[in-house]
Amino acid sequence: MIKKFNHIAIAVSNLENSTAVFEKIFNKKPDTIVEVPEQKVKVAMFDIGGVLFEIIQPTEMNTPVAQFVDNRGDSLHHISFSVEDIQKTIEDFTAGGFRMIDLKPRMGAEGKPIAFMHPKSSDGILVEFVEDKEESK
Repeated sequence: MIKKFNHIAIAVSNLENSTAVFEKIFNKKPDTIVEVPEQKVKVAMFDIGGVLFEIIQPTEMNTPVAQFVDNRGDSLHHISFSVEDIQKTIEDFTAGGFRMIDLKPRMGAEGKPIAFMHPKSSDGILVEFVEDKEESK
């Protein structure tokens, strides 16, 4: 079940240039800059009122993100929603007839399990789910 918006991500060819632009727009530095070797991307994250704005740059040229930037230029890459249980989310959407890119979770830039839904199942928009379990107090 979707709990909330997690982040919005744009893919860019030059992380440094794009980060500088959004530093001016948001009047702040990124909260985090991290490289995700498994996904071959570098990510700058701005926390804007509890929703992350991510800027992602491919670190290798033969990757889906690099191909995306080559084909579409710097633009919206995906939207992401927080879910309680990523594996159950994958199973529920698959059972509901949605096509998932990831049938098993992988680790995302936030250090949490993620899975992507294929854009053909979501009206052309790449949708990501991030496991964000409630912490016990």
